[in-house]
Amino acid sequence: MQGKEFLPRKFVDMLGCSFIRDLYFLPVCMSNVRLPGAYHDLLKKLRTGRFVQGLTQADLARRARLTQPTLSRIEAGTRPVNVLELYALCEALQLPFIELVSQFAVEMHRESP
Repeated sequence: MQGKEFLPRKFVDMLGCSFIRDLYFLPVCMSNVRLPGAYHDLLKKLRTGRFVQGLTQADLARRARLTQPTLSRIEAGTRPVNVLELYALCEALQLPFIELVSQFAVEMHRESP
């Protein structure tokens, strides 16, 4: 297939890393789950990016090809963001995906017992 790859090669190479799996497989039912601080920090960075650019949830959702209710639940921490959605949100906000995920990994490692 020609054209722009959906995911950068660097990211695809990292799919075997545990922090990517952790990010992707966060529990689907999140109401009774205590989320790690690293995940809350990640969500805060996404919200801050949206606020800085003056975007509404509807604007960002449209750019990232999500629904506004989905984005609302992601930002509130009541629905996990999967890796592909995170990549789309970073692209829409012009945030460095690899850097964001790397910071998440470092923070998760610090929080590990």
